Amino acid sequence: MPLTNLNNERMKTEQLGYYKLPNGMMMHFSINSWYELEKDTGLSPQLFLQEFGEESGRKEPNEFILLDLVTDYVFAACKAYDLEEGNEITYNRYKIRDILVSLDGQQLRDLNNSMLSSSTIETSLGKRMVVK
Repeated sequence: MPLTNLNNERMKTEQLGYYKLPNGMMMHFSINSWYELEKDTGLSPQLFLQEFGEESGRKEPNEFILLDLVTDYVFAACKAYDLEEGNEITYNRYKIRDILVSLDGQQLRDLNNSMLSSSTIETSLGKRMVVK
């Protein structure tokens, strides 16, 4: 079944689960990023999503807790990309956090949308079910 031009254009410009930070660092939100997250933090994908959802849903969320959670997952996604590509890991959580705090509102929204649209374990396994 041939792909439409719209799908071809999307495929040329964007791959599902990949995101580039303004400094050029690439991330891959995938089953490999979940593996890296759990290995580094002990948080299973389900526990991460639960903690992130609970904290972000509070009337007054703790921004430091949210920053820690996002930093952990972005760090895992950067590591996943670089390990998949055979690149050396030349950064740590602190460098990732510095990048995140320098993002403007639109960049944070774009990152959040990419992260959450690719972040369920079902999506990472190819089932494409996004939990909302």
